[in-house]
Formats: sequence, C-alpha cells, structure tokens
Amino acid sequence: MPFTTGLQLSFELAKAFPIRSLTESAASKLLKYARDLRMSGSDIIVETDLAEVFGRGKIVHEIERKFREVVKVQNFIFFRDDCEISLDSGAGPTILHAFRNNQHFSTTIQLSFLGWTHNHSSLATAIDEAMVKRFEMGVAGASASPGHEGILGSLRACSSQSNAFAWSDYIHLVEKKLRDSIPDYQYSQDLIRLSPAALTGAMDCLYLVQQLRESRKILISNAMGSITFVIWAHYILGLNVLITTKASSTISFGDEQNPHVLIVWSDLNPYSASLYRASSSREKELQPSIQLLDKDMSVILDSAPDSERWRDITVETRYPLLGYGALYLHRMFNGHIITNDLDPIYQESVKLVIAIAIWVSRRVDRDMDINLTRKDISLAKNHIN
Repeated sequence: MPFTTGLQLSFELAKAFPIRSLTESAASKLLKYARDLRMSGSDIIVETDLAEVFGRGKIVHEIERKFREVVKVQNFIFFRDDCEISLDSGAGPTILHAFRNNQHFSTTIQLSFLGWTHNHSSLATAIDEAMVKRFEMGVAGASASPGHEGILGSLRACSSQSNAFAWSDYIHLVEKKLRDSIPDYQYSQDLIRLSPAALTGAMDCLYLVQQLRESRKILISNAMGSITFVIWAHYILGLNVLITTKASSTISFGDEQNPHVLIVWSDLNPYSASLYRASSSREKELQPSIQLLDKDMSVILDSAPDSERWRDITVETRYPLLGYGALYLHRMFNGHIITNDLDPIYQESVKLVIAIAIWVSRRVDRDMDINLTRKDISLAKNHIN
C-alpha cells in the first residue's frame, strides 16, 4: 500500500471513528478540571474520597434548589480598570463540577454546612481521623484518608465558593424553636459543636437511617451538637428529629410519630465551663455517644467517645450583618443566666451603644488612639436622654 494511500485511510478512519480524538478531548477536560481544582486549593482525588463518604446522602429537594440558586452566581471584581487581579466569588471548579454530579453535589452541600459552623482546620482533623478509623475498622467501601492538608484544602474551596448561602438562617430557625419550647434555654457554642465521636458516627449512621427509615434509628445521648444535628439530619437529609427534654416534653422537627433521630436534651452549662480544662476522662464523659438502633431499639452500632483520639472541633460563631447587634446582645446576656427578652437591659444597652457611636463619630480624626473616658460616656448618655 503506497504511503499516501495509507495516510488517506488513516484520515478517513479518524473521521468515521474519532476514538483517539475523543479520548484526548476527555483527557484534556479532566486535566483542565484537575488544574482548576489545584488552583482553587482543592484536589480531584480528595474530593472523590470525600464524595465516597458524604455523597451517599440524598439531599432534600428544597434546600438543593435554594443552594443552586444562591451559589451559581459568579462575581468578578477587579481592583482597578487596568488591573488583571480580581476578587472572585461564587461558583468555582468545585461547585461547577458538583452541579453535574449528584454525589459531589451532596458532598458539597454537607461540607458547606459543616464548614460554616466549625473551624476548617479542626474539622479537617476530625474528618481525617474519622476516615482513618473507618478504614482501620474495615467499614465496607471505606478508603484510606487523603490526609489533613488535602481535606482542609477541599473544605476551604467548598466554603469559599458557597459562602453566599446563609446557613445562619437555619441555625436561628432551630434556635428559635428551642427557645420557645424550653423555658430555661441558654445559648452555648456546644449546641453547635460536633464531638469527634458524634461526627464519626454520623458519617455512616445518618445515611444508613436514610436508606432504612422503617427499621433504623439514631440515639444521641446529650444535647452537645444538637443544633447541628437537627439541620444536618432534618433540613438537609430530610429525616425526622425528636428532642426529649428533662421535663419529659418533646420538640419535633418533622413527623413526631415517626422519628429517625432521637436527641436526649441535657444542660450544657457545665460543658462550656469545663470542656477545655477537663481531664481526658472528663472529656470522654462530656461528649455524647451516637448509637444506631434497630426497630426494637436494640443497639447495633455505638460510636462512643475515644479519649485516645480526642481532638476538639472548634466552633466558628457567625452572625448575619442584618440584626447582628441584637443577636449578639441576646447571646451575651444569656451566656450564664436567662435574661428575659423584655428585660430593660436590652433597650439600655442599645441606647448606650448608639450614644457612644454618635459621640465618637463627632470626634473622629486620623488619630486612631482615641480613648473614651468615663466623662465622655456620661456625656454621651446625657446626649441620648
């Protein structure tokens, strides 16, 4: 066969069967995606490993729709008209890929929420240790952990690309129901904080219950992390949550007659005061256990606190800009004792803050070392009154 004939045949075959070109195209797209992920701080392997765990959850349609609508908006703000450096916000490579993959989308929503409520580094450490533990225990489908740094990079990428979604709205929704239902309710960061044992248990139990709703339940032994569990289990995964209080009353999220997650409410004040200074045995006692139960309420799995691997997961307190002052004051005045919502201290505090702001604004100059004296504050009070 002459050379020109063979070359022509190759061209014709390539037109009819563009296998190599398709392969090269798919490979180039994959490489571009991997490069984009690396530039955003994430990694394709890490995201795949995380999706094998968190991607098993089926997201409630309503929150899926809201999440898509909010985070799909992309904004690019250049520092100057002639500058190529810009601040980007909104969907990046992690979110855009999640839009096309249900497993990754489920993972992204859950990690976005957990990253909103917890410090990224401490959360990455807890997820890393949980994945190591699952792998060592031989949990079906468990793979080796991609490591703390890899998980941290993916968490930061996921959070930065989805920070327009206000998870604080759900926190306030749950907190309002708790405040209305529990007379001596006091806010504590421990109501947000997930313990490592609870996180490890939730990473399997929540999805098992979602798949076997009629025959499986989860029991959480105390109120630590209860607000986070309610949002994760009910609002994100669509499970019914029932909280039982000391007074034997119940607070339900979803169908009270068919609960999937049971939380035993307890006083968290001792936890807040002693969590960081407690001995390892005390730490183990303070953390809740999470149990997977069958339909007869017999324990199938028990994720109990492990003092050998205990690591604190730090809470990131976030406040919406609208109403920030009112919420901050409310939590501050309810940190140790219950302060009624109609207590005059709220109104007096607002007046004092406004008075100081007005007084300072009239004296603002380039000297940032202005110190308010007691006389200044007294004059400011008189100005308001």
